[in-house]
Amino acid sequence: MVDISIICLVYKSTQLAEALYESVLAHTPLLQTGKAEFFFVANDPTEEVVEFLKSKNIPHYINKNDHLSEEELFSKGFAAPEYMRRVYQGYNYGIQKAKGQRVVLINSDNFFSKDWLENLLKYADYTKVVSSTLIEPGQDNVGIFPFAIEKNFGRTLDDFDDSGFQAFAEKISKTGYSSGGAYMPCVLYKDIAIMAGLYPEGNIAGDSFSEVARFGDESFYDKLAQFGVEHITAKDSIVYHLKEGEKSELQKNAKQYETPTTEYVRFNQRLVVHPAKLMPYIIPEVKHTDVINGLGKKVTVLILNPTDAQEIDQSLATISNFSFKNIETVLISDNKSLTEKYKTKLKAVYAKKRTDKALYDLFHTMYGEHLLVINNECTYDADLLDKLDDRSAVYHFGPEVKEGNLITEYMGHFIFPKRTLLDKIPMFLGFLVEKGKIEVDFSDLKTVNLFIGLPDNQGVNAPQGHRSIPRRIVDKARNDGVRGLAVAVRDKVRKR
Repeated sequence: MVDISIICLVYKSTQLAEALYESVLAHTPLLQTGKAEFFFVANDPTEEVVEFLKSKNIPHYINKNDHLSEEELFSKGFAAPEYMRRVYQGYNYGIQKAKGQRVVLINSDNFFSKDWLENLLKYADYTKVVSSTLIEPGQDNVGIFPFAIEKNFGRTLDDFDDSGFQAFAEKISKTGYSSGGAYMPCVLYKDIAIMAGLYPEGNIAGDSFSEVARFGDESFYDKLAQFGVEHITAKDSIVYHLKEGEKSELQKNAKQYETPTTEYVRFNQRLVVHPAKLMPYIIPEVKHTDVINGLGKKVTVLILNPTDAQEIDQSLATISNFSFKNIETVLISDNKSLTEKYKTKLKAVYAKKRTDKALYDLFHTMYGEHLLVINNECTYDADLLDKLDDRSAVYHFGPEVKEGNLITEYMGHFIFPKRTLLDKIPMFLGFLVEKGKIEVDFSDLKTVNLFIGLPDNQGVNAPQGHRSIPRRIVDKARNDGVRGLAVAVRDKVRKR
């Protein structure tokens, strides 16, 4: 019985279609067991593409779209480019034709590595849309997707280095996931996608047809988020992306395929469900959720622009003292000799006097769900990172607080969630590079205080510096007074 449907659009390139199909077959064992199916959506295809798919007996559906003028599209609220409407219609058609409950959407210029699909599926449940980690070659005219890793294994089919890519994928693959990511390849549940309304029929327009207010895939993921579906990236599902794909192929005299027998599947808007009505339905299996949450608990610790090797060594000693070990350590420095010296011990990035760009890249590619910018002026408990259980909260554990949420503190006494960093990149780029204390208003952020200290004489829970005093002892002191504290300390000593 088919449980997983892998869907790819193809337009005009028989070469890409053949190469992608071979890559999918080579690296997707579930296709051989019958648990998964693969098919192309030949989306407004050329005659050559249709004849190729038929001659090779490659599973496919043919989807013909109506073409609208720019004026017609803008009147419906959609923006440039015109062809994106037909792209999203093609994927919507494929989702509705899928036999599997779990749908995997891929691009025609993707190439796959070992276990790419299995490592997507292990994080998938009704509350997740899971993307692969993309490797892209980088090109002057388009750059790379913000969440992608730049590594050139070829920009065309002719120079694609598959063996080099496979070796690199094996090297960087690591169990776990991170918030956000690319929009394809991805796996999501068919019924959730349909009840959320599928992709919009084009990019969302601003004040004119040429102004894109929101890209269509972003809009679709926004709708999924309203249903409580979180977007994450699997760190061990590695896929290569040529980036330009079929757009880069010049084909002269290509004739569009015409047939009066095309089967149309139109989306019924009555299937759309309000998010509030769906929430009871998308509760995943508890055991699976616990496993996923465990895989998602990880931290990136950043050593930013250290003055010398001694400062780095001191920071590394602090990091090694943490009882939590699922840590990625990153060094960003404009001192090339320092990054060269430590590149075998940690991830070292030479900033070339562009710390802002290096931080921007880090926010999108960091392994951890939280970021700690370590500062040797700050105090850190060994068990500090064990207490991070909310991937949307800013944690503060420093000694200084002002009224409300206005805090004066070293950045080293905050731990930032990745999703907040991504939402507020301009704000944090300036703050993170500060060595001294800063004053910032966190009133619009979800914050958690990890203060451990006794109340002051005004009865306010003012921190007295972060020390390794278990919270239960502090609670005992607050609830039972000095005698309760003494008993708690005695019991702790006896247990030792």
